[in-house]
Formats: sequence, structure tokens, C-alpha cells
Amino acid sequence: MCRAARNSSCCGPGNSKFLRVGVEDCSALAWTRFSRAEIAVKKVIIRRGLGRFLPILGVSALLVGWGGSGAGASSSATLTVDVNQSFSGVNAIEGPITDTGCYAATTAINDAGGVLGNKMTCVNTDDKGDAADAVAGVDKLLASTSHLVAVLGPGNTSPATEPLFTRAKIPMFTNNTDPRYNNNSNPYFFRILPSDSLGGISLAQWAYQHGFTHAAGVFTTEVDSQTNVPSLVKGYKLLGGDLVTNLALAPDQSDYRTEAAALVRAKPDAIIADLDPQTAATFFANLKQADPHIPQIIMDSTGTAPQFESAVVKVLGRATFSKMISVQQTAPDTSSSGYQAYLKALKKSGQHGLLQFAPISYAYYGYDGIILDALAMTSHKTIDPSGSDILKMIVSMTHPGKAKVTVQTFPEGVKALKEGKKIYYLGAYGLINFNKHNNASAPFIGVRTLANGSLVNVGSPMSSSALSNLLRRTGL
Repeated sequence: MCRAARNSSCCGPGNSKFLRVGVEDCSALAWTRFSRAEIAVKKVIIRRGLGRFLPILGVSALLVGWGGSGAGASSSATLTVDVNQSFSGVNAIEGPITDTGCYAATTAINDAGGVLGNKMTCVNTDDKGDAADAVAGVDKLLASTSHLVAVLGPGNTSPATEPLFTRAKIPMFTNNTDPRYNNNSNPYFFRILPSDSLGGISLAQWAYQHGFTHAAGVFTTEVDSQTNVPSLVKGYKLLGGDLVTNLALAPDQSDYRTEAAALVRAKPDAIIADLDPQTAATFFANLKQADPHIPQIIMDSTGTAPQFESAVVKVLGRATFSKMISVQQTAPDTSSSGYQAYLKALKKSGQHGLLQFAPISYAYYGYDGIILDALAMTSHKTIDPSGSDILKMIVSMTHPGKAKVTVQTFPEGVKALKEGKKIYYLGAYGLINFNKHNNASAPFIGVRTLANGSLVNVGSPMSSSALSNLLRRTGL
């Protein structure tokens, strides 16, 4: 969508990059940026008198039949997984991290013969952290990609692009942890990672359990950071904690000395934060200048990202960083068959630059999502993932049962299915257990990054049921 859609100057024949598609009211559809293929399709649509449906159906929905997802099994098809994330902008780190799971999963599946003999591949769509750019990217993807069978995403632009993938009937495995999806009713939208409402509660619970009763909150003004705050504030207070200050930082500024001074005056015994690498490095540098005695820092899962570590170690030093705690949902059991299969496949993929992201939940959640999607298609002997039976099986495979066989890898799942058995998938992530809203639940635990980059658990896991109970008490 044209960024100036609400500005009449956006509309008009003088702008050759835009084509009006039979809509008299510019504000209804504005001027949409089209590829050559899309323009050709729209000319046919207009001639057939279908232009009036475009605002309702969307460009992507109409174009799917012109080269979108394939239907029946074909021995020559290449099945595509789109990593629909930010590869540029403030959240650019999320793209490569999510790529990690995609390359590992497609390698594991292809090495086992593919899905019904069809190989899988990964493509990237950069949402650029912007809804308009994200929609344009998805439009182009759906118009040009055959046999699109899964999406790892969408990320922060989900509100804009999730409807497009839904109309195209493509299963999505999102890393968007916004609480708006806690009561999701879209059967194509799956969330293995926990909601930020649970994430905020886990930060509060971990801090209070470990004796930090006068903490300070430090979050960026970005939406995906602020969604942690309401449950953190209310949960921490319910537990008996006193949040002495709660700072909201505009990301990627050159100076945070005013905010750092305010934090020092508040005298917190810990800092609870969600910051991107650049913002964190600048803020902690200013904080160190204001007071070299920095209290315990408790981060959300972004604290385990290598880029975050690299940026913050430069200003705080290795010793201080190694004391930093990151609270995240279930650190992986690295000795499990599921995790080892994930790691082996990632190494074999040849994407050696992605190995640094292997221990991060944003990486291996996607691996499990693609394996579930592939097993469901295998079971129903189709490479079309759009059917309700596929979606129901994805959910079913995450629940144990007396008549089910536990499998931890794609080959194990295929073997069991060929033997006519029902399966319970327990992969790299561990317990998924999708609920009626296609949201997963699992314990949270604090982890610390050692000097060699490995993660070590700190304290005991916090059960998802206990955290959910505390969240309910907040009224959120």
C-alpha cells in the first residue's frame, strides 16, 4: 500500500508506479504498488468486472490461484517455506535467527526423502519492520511462488500480513508474542513461543523469587517491547515487589544520559529490561558512566542473541555480562534426540553463520513448526497444506496419548505414519501442547550466557500453569 494512502497527492495518473484498479474512491484502496505480473492479472480482473471485490479479498487472495500454493502430491515439486521476518531495520536480527530453524528443518526433511518425495527450500521476505512494506512483500511472494506450504512468521507486522496468508490458506508459525493473539481463532495461525503477557509475568516472578523487590523497568518504545510491560507491572506488584521506575527508551538514540541518571536516582536492586542491541549498548554505557555499580540485569529472551551479547560486552565487559540473566521459555534439553537432530541438520545445511543462533528459542521453534507441517502433509498424502485435516493434525501431534508413538525427528515420524500409527511429536523445542487458540505452553527458566556462548540454567523452572494463574490474577 502506498505510504501516503491517506494523502490525495498519492493518487493520480501522474504517478506511473501506481495503477488504479476500478475503484473510484482513492481512500478505499488508494494506489497499490504492483509487479508486472500483478498488473496483468488486474487487467483481467477489471475486464471481468471483479474490481469491486478487491478491497474485500485483497490482491494476494485473488492471485493465489495464478501460481500460489500447489494442491496434490507431485514428484517434481519444490515446496517452499517463507521466512517472513525483519531482515533490516530495528528488528533485523529476527530474520537470520528464524532462518536458522528453516534451514535445519528443510535439510532434515530433504535428507529423509522430502515430503512424499518432494524437496523443501527456504526463501526470505523482508518485512522491513513496516506494515506497508510487509504487505507489498507478501503480495509479491504469493503472486510468484508455487507450492508455498508454510510461513515462519509473520513477525511484528502480523496484523497487516496474517490476513493475506490466511486467505491464501498457508499455515503460519509466528514468533509474534503480542498478547492480542492470546485468544487467536485463526486455524492457520500457530504460536509456539509464549505470549508477552506470560513473558512479562515470568520476568516479575523470576526477579521476586530471587530477592529483587525494588527493580526498575527499562524497555524501548517499540510495540514488541512494550507488550511485556503491563503484566510485568501488575504481576510484580501482586507478588509484593515495588517497581521503583519504569523507563521507555526511544530505540537507537545516541544518548540516554538523562534516563540513566533517573535510574540511578531510583536506586533499584535490579534492572528488568527488553532492549535491542544498539539501544542496550548505548544505555548501559551511559549508566556505567553515571554509576559503575550496575545492579543485576534481568532480560527477556533477547538477552541470549549473539548480537546483543557482542554489543553489551563491549561496554560492560565479559564479567558483568556473564552475570546477566535472561528469562525465557524452556531452555532446550540439548541432550534430547529432538534437539540433537536439529543441531545435526543445521550443521549439515552448510549455513555455518547461523550456528551462533542455534540455542535461541526464536530459532528452533521454527524447526519444529516446519517438521509438524511436513508430517501432517505426509500423513494425508498431499503437498497442499490448506485443508482443515492438516491443521487439526498439527495440533493433535503436540498432544500425548495412550495410543500414540512418541517421535522426536522427521524420519521417526514418517516411519510411524507408514506403520499406521498415531504420533506425538516432541522435537527440538520440547513440549509444545497447542491449546484451542493454537498457543503453546511450557515452563520458563532463567539462563545465563557463559563466556563460550553456551547457556546455563539459573534456578528452577517456573511452571506455565503457575505463571498463567498469576496472570489471571492481574486481570489482564
